Amino acid sequence: MPKAAASRLSPDSDRTHAASGPSDRRLRTVELALARSGIGYWEIDLEHDRAIHSDAWYDVAGWTPAAWATVAQPWRERCHQDDLERAQAVLQAHLDGKIAAIDIEYRLRTAQGEWRWLLNRGAISERDADGRPLRIVGTTIDIHARKQAENELRESEFRYRTVANFARGCVYEYTFDAAGQPVIQWANDGLIRVFGKEAMRIAAQGGGWFDCVHPDDIAAARGRLERQRAGESTVGESRIVDRSGEIRRLKVMARPFVDAHGQVQRVIAVAHDITDSIKMQEALEYSEFRYRTIAALTPGYAHEFRVNADGSNELVWASEGFVDVYGCDYQEFNRRGGWEAFCHPDDLGPSLAREQRWEAGTQTEGIARVVRLDGETRWLRCINRPLIDAAGRTTAIVGIGHDITNLMRTNEAVRASEQRFRLAVQAMAGLVYEADLVTGEVHRWPGLDALLGYREGEVPNTMQAWYELVHPEDRRRIQNATMPLPVDENDVSEFEYRVRNRDGDYEHLLDRALLVRDAANEPRKLIGCTTNVSERKRLERELLEISTREQQRIGNDLHDGLGQELTGIALLLRSLEQRLSREHAAAAPAVEQALTLVKGAIENARTLARGLSPANLERGGLEFALRDLVAQLRKSSGAPMSFRCRGGERLRLDEAVANHLYRIAQEGVSNALRHADATAIRVELEVAEKHVRLRIVDDGRGLGPKQPGNGMGLKIMQYRARMIGGELVLKKRHPRGIEVSCTCRQPAH
Repeated sequence: MPKAAASRLSPDSDRTHAASGPSDRRLRTVELALARSGIGYWEIDLEHDRAIHSDAWYDVAGWTPAAWATVAQPWRERCHQDDLERAQAVLQAHLDGKIAAIDIEYRLRTAQGEWRWLLNRGAISERDADGRPLRIVGTTIDIHARKQAENELRESEFRYRTVANFARGCVYEYTFDAAGQPVIQWANDGLIRVFGKEAMRIAAQGGGWFDCVHPDDIAAARGRLERQRAGESTVGESRIVDRSGEIRRLKVMARPFVDAHGQVQRVIAVAHDITDSIKMQEALEYSEFRYRTIAALTPGYAHEFRVNADGSNELVWASEGFVDVYGCDYQEFNRRGGWEAFCHPDDLGPSLAREQRWEAGTQTEGIARVVRLDGETRWLRCINRPLIDAAGRTTAIVGIGHDITNLMRTNEAVRASEQRFRLAVQAMAGLVYEADLVTGEVHRWPGLDALLGYREGEVPNTMQAWYELVHPEDRRRIQNATMPLPVDENDVSEFEYRVRNRDGDYEHLLDRALLVRDAANEPRKLIGCTTNVSERKRLERELLEISTREQQRIGNDLHDGLGQELTGIALLLRSLEQRLSREHAAAAPAVEQALTLVKGAIENARTLARGLSPANLERGGLEFALRDLVAQLRKSSGAPMSFRCRGGERLRLDEAVANHLYRIAQEGVSNALRHADATAIRVELEVAEKHVRLRIVDDGRGLGPKQPGNGMGLKIMQYRARMIGGELVLKKRHPRGIEVSCTCRQPAH
């Protein structure tokens, strides 16, 4: 048999059988009988390559003979492509003698274009002398309804097994033994999940059903079993305890199957593990409680909007803070027109735009003003998050509204203050800055151009960049002083140094800075103002020179003028005293008294001369003056006091600088005597090639922030140090005492 027949299953020619002879009439009778049973008859004449179909076959296949024959290979072209290869393989296997008969289910497209399930059964009915197949006969049955029922049953079974095996529940059947104990006859895979491994013993052996039931629930469970035995359906909850002590809550629904005689044959039950559901319900209740509690305690209010079918939204709940903001509850809010009625007109447009975004599923955040019922305006920051259903539609909006009225007012006050500050900065002739002592970053307000001529961006905003502009002789002093010497208890510092301007020259600057400390009292920031004092320094220098020259003149006049004249008077009085002692002895004591007064006047004149210019070069200079100061104070106070001059360099300071160092030493020693309760004081003068350093060291109790010595006297010493371009430093000594040092530059040779 050629495989061409198997590839077509129905040959090109196709006709309806017509009975002619007796055998054909018998065949026609069979066909009629089959037709009345809804079965179609067919033949394939392999020898002549033709097919014969009965009228009933066309009815079964959903075709008319004429419509069926409109294509060359009607069966092949109308068989479902997923079934064609399989059907041809079955026919070929039968022709090859591999299977005894044809039995194939397949789908065939009807004349209306629908697919219909058919069942073909047949076999070879005639062979030639060599055993080759000549004819195949068979029947076709419409099994479409059966296939649909099978599919529905298969889908139903699949759904049933899926629910039974994957749901946290158990479907089971049981009967009752003679003692009335339930004995499980069948259960799905959920038996162990719901009842635990102990259920396997119950299912296999029977009895012991109540071993896994919580003791408090046994009585109720027994009552339900008795009602089931009486034919009553029951629903109840029980707690199951496994051997590990874990407790699960079950909801059991049972329905007895009662036979025609009214006897309960078995009970079908479904047990759902509702442990998680109860926990979820408890968690939901707690979550809702937390949500409501937080909403009530959060500044402002929480709210929920429902999105209606027409796209509008309606406020359905708001926390207690809502009334404080709007002056009414949310029901009154809705009655008065909702958000549009309360929103400030200037903020309504942006607010509606945000509303469109969260209705489209986007979380929004914004600030708007609302007008309360009493007319007061409040500022709100609103955050809204949409709730999206499975279809992607926004069904509700949950959000919060924070009343930020006070914050906005504060911000407005801050902006006004900042504006006033900027105007003040612009008005002052200086540079205001803020330096971070941890990161080294610096923020400068406008003013660097006017101060030093630098344009914006030419000086990096770091402390290191600023240090590089400082004069090399001042740089170490500024860098080492994270906070320069405080002049009062509020951490305010004041210091002078030189900085290079844009033209390359050095300007004298005065820095006043406030030290800001963190919570651990560690230095964090410096906020200060830098002003150019170059002109002031020049004027001070001129005034200092003028003052020094005038003091020198007055001192010289006192010493060389009045002093000499008084000395001459003293000599004359001495001569007169000698003559009177010989000629008028009674008058001699009066002259002696006058001579004593004149000598006192001479000493006062000399003291005044030294006080006006104590470090006068003609009278020994600074070293002599300090030595004399220590000697006088030691004599007047009785305190141990010493002076030492170190270094092999010649002192080249001018008289004005030397006088300032003398006054610093005088003030330092005086402070130690008056305020520190010192028992020993040491004054040292160190003369080096490039610098001169004055040190006053005592063993007193030190200098505390509340002591008087931390006031005007210290400020005057600092002022004098700045006048001579020096640096004044205070150091605490251990275990007691303090050291005051002033270092200034030694003029070149």
